[in-house]
Amino acid sequence: MQVNSEPTANGRWIATRTSKEFCVWETGTWRVLSRWPARPEEQDSGSIISSKDSRLLATDAADGAFVLRELPHGTELVRLIPPHSLAAREWLFSPDSNRLIIVTRNGQVVEWDLAELRRELAKLKLDWKISR
Repeated sequence: MQVNSEPTANGRWIATRTSKEFCVWETGTWRVLSRWPARPEEQDSGSIISSKDSRLLATDAADGAFVLRELPHGTELVRLIPPHSLAAREWLFSPDSNRLIIVTRNGQVVEWDLAELRRELAKLKLDWKISR
């Protein structure tokens, strides 16, 4: 079984992804803090990344979407659906964690401005809350 893992920048957690589930582990104790099943479109065991501020986890899905979740609980915040297939080669958060940047296989750079997205969602009372 293939496992992908991503340590958070704060060093407190490691997120893992298999074709069946996601887990967030507390480093040191190796206790599972959260666990949730992979959806059918997430079962190809793709990549996972955490934001530089260790508050967000981004996962990709076979349908081309990216899912943002809160760390460490894994609560789904938003599903980002690109207007067209991106064929992502690499993706990462900006240093301030306000942008999700995707580099496609043909070298195109695409980004989601998460801060602006949150401002627009807040106008509709749909902004996500991150507990800390």
